[in-house]
Formats: sequence, C-alpha cells, structure tokens
Amino acid sequence: MEPVLMDALPFSPIGDPAAHRPPSPEYPDVDCDHGLSSGQAADLLAEWGANRLDDGNPGRLRRLANSLSGPVAWMLQAAALLALAAGRWADGALILTLLLVNAGVSLVEQRHAGRALSRLGRRLAPMARVLRDGVWADRPADEVVPGDVIFLKLGRVVPADAVLLGEGALSIDASMLTGDRRVIAKTGGDEVHAGSMVRGGEMKAVVTATGPTTLFGRSPPVTARRKPSALRAAMLGIGNTLVALTLVMMVTVMILALYRQDPPLETVLFVLVLSAASIPLALPAVLSMTLSAGALRLERMKAVVARMAAIEDLAGLDVLCADQSGTLSEPRLVMGEPVLLQASGRGELLRTAALACPAEGANAVDLAILAGQPALTPGDGYCLFLQPLTEDAGEGGCLRAEVERPLESGAVARFSVLKGEPLAVAQATGLEPALVRRISEATDDLAERGFRAVGIARAEEGGEVEHWRYLGLIALVEPSRGDSPGSLDAARVLGLRVLMITPERAAIGGRVARGMGLGDRVVCARRMVDGLGEDGGTGRAECGADRDDDLEDAHVIAEVHPEHRLRLVRALQRAGHRVGITGAAGEDAAALDHAEVGIAVKGASDAARQAADVVLGASGLAIITRAVSESRRILGRMSGYAAYRIAETLRLPVFVALAYLMLGSFPISLAMIALLSILASLPALFVAGDTAPPPPRPVRWDMLKVVRVSGVLGVSGVASSFLLLWLLDHRLDLPAAQEQTILFLKLLIGGNMTIALTRRDGWVWRRPFPAHRLLVAIVLTQGLGTLAAVGGLFMAPIGWPMAGAVWAFALVCFAFDNLALVATERLNRDGLPGMGLGFSKLLGGN
Repeated sequence: MEPVLMDALPFSPIGDPAAHRPPSPEYPDVDCDHGLSSGQAADLLAEWGANRLDDGNPGRLRRLANSLSGPVAWMLQAAALLALAAGRWADGALILTLLLVNAGVSLVEQRHAGRALSRLGRRLAPMARVLRDGVWADRPADEVVPGDVIFLKLGRVVPADAVLLGEGALSIDASMLTGDRRVIAKTGGDEVHAGSMVRGGEMKAVVTATGPTTLFGRSPPVTARRKPSALRAAMLGIGNTLVALTLVMMVTVMILALYRQDPPLETVLFVLVLSAASIPLALPAVLSMTLSAGALRLERMKAVVARMAAIEDLAGLDVLCADQSGTLSEPRLVMGEPVLLQASGRGELLRTAALACPAEGANAVDLAILAGQPALTPGDGYCLFLQPLTEDAGEGGCLRAEVERPLESGAVARFSVLKGEPLAVAQATGLEPALVRRISEATDDLAERGFRAVGIARAEEGGEVEHWRYLGLIALVEPSRGDSPGSLDAARVLGLRVLMITPERAAIGGRVARGMGLGDRVVCARRMVDGLGEDGGTGRAECGADRDDDLEDAHVIAEVHPEHRLRLVRALQRAGHRVGITGAAGEDAAALDHAEVGIAVKGASDAARQAADVVLGASGLAIITRAVSESRRILGRMSGYAAYRIAETLRLPVFVALAYLMLGSFPISLAMIALLSILASLPALFVAGDTAPPPPRPVRWDMLKVVRVSGVLGVSGVASSFLLLWLLDHRLDLPAAQEQTILFLKLLIGGNMTIALTRRDGWVWRRPFPAHRLLVAIVLTQGLGTLAAVGGLFMAPIGWPMAGAVWAFALVCFAFDNLALVATERLNRDGLPGMGLGFSKLLGGN
C-alpha cells in the first residue's frame, strides 16, 4: 500500500505535489491550490443559480387554483350557480362558503406540510468540502458553483458534476443514476456525477455543472428500493371507496326522485351538496399535515425523518440493531491503565504511540491516545509518513510509522513504530512464541474487563526484525452512557427489542452489555451471519444448526464487520421482524437502505445519511425510543381520524338517503348540510396536534380495527338518528321545519363527539384528554351550531329547552357508542376473528 506522507512538523499532511491537469475546456484557468475567490463564487452563483433541482412545489396562486378544481369543487360550483340562478341567495351563499372553507382547509394544511418538508429538507441537505480563497471549508452543497474545487473522500456524496484532478483513484457508486450497484474506479481527468457516492479513496475535483445542468438534473434518477407506505395506500383506498359508495347512494336518490316526480332543481341541488359534503376531501390533507407535524416534533427530538413513510415504519419496529458506539455508549474512547511489556516506562509507551497517530483523519483510537499523551516536543521526534500494513489500519489492523528524532550532536536518528491490533503487531515483528502468548493473555484479560487493546512496537535504525521491541498494550474503553439503562427500560416498555451490534470481541461486548443491563447472551457475527446467503436465508456453514435460535435469543452481536450488517437485517426480516438499524459509515448504506428503518447516527457520512430513513442530530438510544413512541402516537391519530371520516360518511349520506327512500322527503335541508360540512372542517385542522396516548406495543396499519370502529359508530349513528326521527313523528307534535333543526343539531353533536370516541381505545374519560386546540375547536363548532339552531340561522328556531333535550339525547347516544366500542374490542380480543374483514378488503386494507 502507498504510504501517507507527513510534513516536517508532527501530524501535518502534505498536499499531493503532482501537477494538475487542466480540468476541462470550460475551466482551463482554475487555480487548484486556492480555488475561487468569494467574489467569483458569488458572481457564478448569481449566473448559474443554486445547486439544487426544482422541487416542483406550486406557488400560492397555483395551489389556490388547484384547491378550487376537482370533482368535489366542481359539484359545489355547479350547485352554487344553480341556487343563485333560481334566486335562492341564502343557499347559494352557504354553498359558496362551503367551497371556500374546503379550499381554505386544503391550503392551510398544504402550507403547514410544505413548511415542514422545507425545514426537514434544510436539515438533511448535504455538505461539500470546498476550496475558497485558499481555505478548505464545509459548505452547503447548494452553494457549490461551476469552477469550484471540491474534495471527495469516503462516504461523501458527489455534490455536482465534476472532473477529478491529480493522481490517485476514487471508487464511485453511481447506482442512484444508473441502477447498477457495481463500484467503478475513477482516476484523474475522469468525470464524476452528482448523486454518486464515494466508496473509497480521496481526490480533488473541479465542478463543471450544477443543479439542473448536471446529469442527475437532466435525466430522471434510478432510485434505490422504494419502501411502500401502507398508510398512504390505505388512505387512498378509503377515499376512493367512500367516494364510490356516496355516488352510488346519490344516483339511487336521483333515480327515485325522477320516479316520484320531485322538483328537479331541488333534487339536483341536494344531491350535489350532499355528495360534496360526504366525500372525505380532507383525508389526504389531514394525512399530510399529521405526518408533517409529527416530523417536526421528531426533528425537535433531534430525529430528522428523510421520508414521511418512515414514521409509519418506526411505529411498527420490534427489533432495533443499535451500535454500541454512540448509541449505547459514548462515541469516544478513554484510556485505561496500559500493560507494559518491553517499554522502559509508561511515558515511552505513550509517546511512541502518539507519534503513530495522524492529527488529520484521526480515528477514535488515535484521539484517545493523543488525549492521554502530553504535548510532544521536538526531542520526541517527527513523523515522516504512515503506511498501512493491513486493510483496516486504524481499528483492527496494523499501521507503520517512520519517525526522525534530532540528537544533541545535531545528527538525526530514525526509528519505526507499529501500532494496531496486538496480535497483528506481534506477527509483523516476528516475536518469540513465549512473548506472543503473553500478549494474547494480556489482550484477553483486558477484554474480560471491557477494554480494547492496542499494541505498540518500536525498532531503532530502520526497523530490522531483530531490533523490534514490543513496548506494551494501551487499554481503551468506551464509557457507557448514563442514560442507556433507562433508555433500555423504555424500549422494553414499548415492546422494542434492542440488539447491540459491535465490532469488538465477544468478551468486550458482553461486559459492556451486562454493565448497562441489556443482557448476557453474546454471539459472534461470523458464527451467526457468515453462513447466511445473500438473501438472508440459512446456509451450511460453521454457524451450526442452532443459528436461528441464537439470533432470536441474542442480546449482543460481536465482531460485526460492514458485510455482516445487511445479512443480519435480512435474516431478522426473514424471521418476521420489522427491523431498524443504526449506522454511520458509507459501508453501512446497504443495510440502512434495506432495513424497515435505517437510522444514520450523529456525524454519519453523506452516503449513510442519504440511505437512511431517519438522521439523528444527537447520540443515544433515548432519541430513538422517543421517536418510536411519537411515531406510534402519529399512527394512532391517523387511525382514529380515518375511522371518524368513515363513520361520518355512513352517518350523514346513509341516513339521508334511507330517510328519503323510506319517507319520501329529505330529513334535513340543503342549508343544514352545507352548515354541517362547514362546522366539521374546523376540528380537522387540529387532529395533527392531539395528545392521544401511543400504543404500548409495536403497531402497523390495522384496517380491520378501523373498519370495526367506524362500522360500529356508523351503524349506531344511523340507528339513533332514525330513533330520534321516529320520536319526533310519533311522540311530539312539531312543525316539519323544527324537526329538521332538531335532526341537524343531533347530527352536529354526534359528529364532533365521534372524534373523541375514535382518538383512543377504551373509555373516553381516561387521560390524556384531547389537546387544548382540538378541544376548543370541538367546543366552538358545537357552540356555533347550537346557537344557529336556537336562534334560527338558516333554519327554524327551536329555543333553549328543546336544544337542551337534544343535547341530552346526544349525550346518551355518545355513552352508548363508547360502551359499544369497548365491548366490540373486548369481543375481538376474545376471539371474533375477521370482524369487518370483507369491508376492509373493499377499502384497500390488507
């Protein structure tokens, strides 16, 4: 392997001295040592625009035009024109108000969702290493301009089309553009394209195209695996089915009205407004608003979702593969008491180790060694270059450093240092077997106490084999996070199994896991995973026949390498689990992409962030458990609102259609239907902020439960409305106009109270109660509707005593509905399988 050159000062990297070729005909005069000046960059940014693609979001006027178009809006517009043409000004005004309210609700929810997505997009925006005014700095990728000199390295996403500079090579994954996951080697003068990932190597490049002028911008990208959203599909199925059912009922009413020779204008107006009021127009908007509001809450918890469907997947997680470092323990190493072997003292061991640690690109081991060593002096020596002796030089392999040390006589002495995995260092030095056994025993003893060992060897005058001295072992440990035991308890309460994955030896992983109360069942990745096929299936290998049992019972997977992660995810998925996994490196991207929820931890590479579904802004398991709990709460809100909309579609149009079929007249007026729809729109704006409790176990979208709840409430609502209609016709001698007002008030009260019944399981008086805004919206709409009924706004007045009687009747029905729901859920748990199965299939459930 090529050595890494070092300057005459300790730990300062030397730039590649090779001459740079002109990057492209368009930019022949680029200064690759100083880059663009700030002024040049500003001019180019103004000329070419930001380095991003048009997100396709329409402007305000376009959104308003969209909200005033479509089948429902067209029906309301036609009804308003007919009413105004017939001189029915009050009805026309109400219909126009309903049209504007529907459009306003849609605009408000789109605006909130758009703001949330924009904010999340800014948090997830990639960064680029750019040379400006002779200084390297990390800048937002959308500030990159043609002519910029950028630095590409492992884990980075190429921010724009560019040409590579100088000597060296990059390994490029262009699957986002081509769909081909093969890694391609690129050298100086080759082009790389925006959206590609750097899988290996480090090189400079000059930008040649940005934004829509890149290859990514000119052609549709071939995206990776798309994770479907059962929630969105269910919402679409519910909406389409309810639209179809409503239209069937309205066509039936039209045919019957023609047969009965009812007034055509009255019938057409009534059917148009009832259809528009009954179709769940707000369902997709409420879904988007609820998800976006939930995403913002997760962002405040330092968990940024890269796709909205990840909220649904988080709610269903039952296994979390969590990295030891950064998630369950601190993302740093601290030094313990070293083991001295052939060193003259502790100082010689630490000084020698520090000379083999680069300041630029230092990993956690290097930083811990440098932190435990006082500042080096010129007398300690200067590192000339570092040379990896194994593929993984920093963590599990071996690194060689060549050092010069000035002597008092003015001469210069040279010596070599080996740093790395203890037995790898011993093998490179050719030690006698007795000392190798001693090193192995000391390494095992440190592992049993939870310490990682780093071996240090030194050789004078060129490092001949016979001159090597094995100075000793440096003991390093990751401190456990203080909040990990509590976070593990919270995960258990949520029914979320945490499986710790670590590159450490089994003894170290077991010690760490036991210390935080995770468990003591530890298995090695090579025993359990190496025998799994590419699809995660069982294979014949050294794993043994009990490998699957090991996977189900394990608390810790030790000695995990990047190639193990994807196979581990697939094996858990084949066992029926919904899997989340944390990761940081570019090599983790495949596992993050294939898990139900890939979680990029704080400080993750661009490649890991791009592949992940959730990006963490802070370390620790507590963030993930809070995100899971909040996601379950969000899914519960959507389940409750879907049940509410289905129930209301059954309550209103079914009752009105059946009453017309049976009695030959409409039970409520056209104005009442429009007013009911207007008043029902306000609470929908606040469903996203409700405080309903999260389910205690992993949840998925349960269409059967939605159908059960909505079916019980819908049938009960229709039955209670007919009961009230019978009482009015047979027990009370009231004018027909007042009977309509009484039915209007009952439908309004029952409809808004349905939100309280569907927002959570069990009895409604249990905490937590509805959020203040939702509660105020419900009380406000109920109050306005009651005042309209009492005072006679758009309807015949009924007075306060009769309004109080209607409220009493509605509250009795409300209590009965709550009792029916609790009984239905208990019966279902006790063995009434398949309740609502056929209707759930009709609505798009699974």
